[in-house]
Amino acid sequence: MRITELFVRENGINILLETLRHYQEEARVVDKCCATLWNILQTDESSLKRVERALGLTIVCEAWKLHENHENVVASAAGLVTRLIQRSTCWDYCCCDAVMLFTHSWLDTLSDADAMKLEFVVDHRGSEMTISSLKRHLNSKFTVSACLSVLANLCIAPKGDIKSDSTLSVALWPPFAAHQSRNLRPV
Repeated sequence: MRITELFVRENGINILLETLRHYQEEARVVDKCCATLWNILQTDESSLKRVERALGLTIVCEAWKLHENHENVVASAAGLVTRLIQRSTCWDYCCCDAVMLFTHSWLDTLSDADAMKLEFVVDHRGSEMTISSLKRHLNSKFTVSACLSVLANLCIAPKGDIKSDSTLSVALWPPFAAHQSRNLRPV
């Protein structure tokens, strides 16, 4: 059994998230917890659901906001967020002059990754946080790379279609624009 599997089996994900929540004020602890979770999720796909159920995205975003001036925390948090939102999507939609309509609740059609992207952008103002961190840490290649990975994954629309618009929210992720306008049309 690999160390990661043993760690996960022994409730390691929840322990890391509780440690992150409890020591949120400590930049070194936040950095190490995010980096460890990021590494685990790189090798253990099944742990993604555990992190989601434990509200891991919320905990990580709160810690990121608290330490947005600490480049190591930003890099580790951005890497972890990237891993949470990068799963493949299989959602069809049509974009016609940024006006979209669905005949059913579009939230019901979102994949796990799409739901995580929406939560990150809407609930945590993640695109603004990422861009702010990117600007703040331009001298750190590692942090810049991590922030760009988050943005790149937000820019990937379902089925890999890239959409752009004059507004950041639409350019980053078309369903966010749909969330604001509720004007969606099925394919």
